[in-house]
Amino acid sequence: MKALAAALVVLVAAAPAVLHADKRNDAKAQVDFGIDVAQRGLWHEAIYRWQKAIEIDPTYAAAYNDLAIAYEHEGQLPKARQAYEKALELEPGNSQIRQTTNCSKKSMTGARVPRTSRRLSLALGAACMAAVTLACGPSYFEIPIETPIQPKLDVTPFQRVLIAGFVAGGNDDVDTNQETVRLLRSQLRSKSSLRVIDADAMPLMDIAQEQAKGTPAEAVPEAPAAPRESGATPPVAAGAAAANPATMPLPTKIKEEKDLEPYERLFANTAYWKRIGEEYQNPLIVTGTVLFASNERSGFVNRNVEDFDSFGRRRVVPMRTYSERKGFVLRPKFVFIDGRSGATIYSESYREEVVYNAQQNTPALSSYFELMDRLVPNFLSALSSQKVRGTRVLLK
Repeated sequence: MKALAAALVVLVAAAPAVLHADKRNDAKAQVDFGIDVAQRGLWHEAIYRWQKAIEIDPTYAAAYNDLAIAYEHEGQLPKARQAYEKALELEPGNSQIRQTTNCSKKSMTGARVPRTSRRLSLALGAACMAAVTLACGPSYFEIPIETPIQPKLDVTPFQRVLIAGFVAGGNDDVDTNQETVRLLRSQLRSKSSLRVIDADAMPLMDIAQEQAKGTPAEAVPEAPAAPRESGATPPVAAGAAAANPATMPLPTKIKEEKDLEPYERLFANTAYWKRIGEEYQNPLIVTGTVLFASNERSGFVNRNVEDFDSFGRRRVVPMRTYSERKGFVLRPKFVFIDGRSGATIYSESYREEVVYNAQQNTPALSSYFELMDRLVPNFLSALSSQKVRGTRVLLK
């Protein structure tokens, strides 16, 4: 009798483990089926299978990982983030899930993260996936995905876009206004649904100078004066130019960033931009400032120097050496204006630089296009949806 009772106790104690094993097997069957259909591009069916796996076994971290990847591929980024977080919560020490989550975070932020260069970005992605591949065992499946990133602006009210022009300067060898207008129009024609308006680049510096002279139709209205007692000194009696941006002197030549600041009031002149909008049938207007200037830098840098030891074997030794370098810095600020009202709806600033050895002679225009090539994806992400290609690891 005691033996029978002991056997019953063992069976009762083992029952939960057996039940959990059965649930895990059933959930695993759903996960495997989801991986199979995802490989064939049937992502909706894969989502259904991985959701079923989670219903069967809510502790199955691999199912959450795979479901997150599917959500990411379908552009459901909030759900993807939640699923990634749940997978990490269930298995915080799982290096495969952690690596996949880190890669997905970079993709889900898309072009919003400034990148040093297109080549470096690709190298980082390759390194990330190499780390995942090394960490994974036989129970994984690599699959290519495209993460859709929604535009920062809602451009549905607009059918046309006007790249009006830029307050630009810094380098006499490059017409930064003309080149920026030409480049952005070219990019939008091929990568945006908006119709690009062909018009001459506006000489915004000259326009701002005219407005500063007090042209009635285009002058920026001054703020109303605060009431004061009789005989009191007006609050702008001293330093009036500094107190009232509408009367600040505008530099006739842009050499550095501070020279651009007085021109900011041009973009706040809603009456002027509304008139421009009416002239071009109420488009989305893109304008702003661009500083492209020479840049010099000196200091110690690490360089690999080839050397040979006492046995004649070649080796590479890191060495710190003093170096003088020169290059260029690009600081654009893109301002997006609603042509219907003349009001600014969004603006964003960027900074990129490139440096070369002092002996290297690189044309300014080549450097300008190299730097703009890094920034164009960020500009486009404000107006149109982007797809970030990558690879993820589905877990069984």
